[in-house]
Amino acid sequence: MGERPIEVTHQQLGDIFAVRRASVTTSLHLLEGERAVRCRRGSVEVRDLARLEAASCGCHVEPWRP
Repeated sequence: MGERPIEVTHQQLGDIFAVRRASVTTSLHLLEGERAVRCRRGSVEVRDLARLEAASCGCHVEPWRP
């Protein structure tokens, strides 16, 4: 996408989402296999937003506000 990578570790993502680091790593590897993201040491880059959105549960959409 040409965007800068997000500087965050798998452990930090695990802490944010209250899940094990190993679960974050497994999920990111699956998303890398789909070419939705690219992971480097200490960073995650969104490569294909449409693929990432397709893999989500729909909760990526900002909630409606009156």
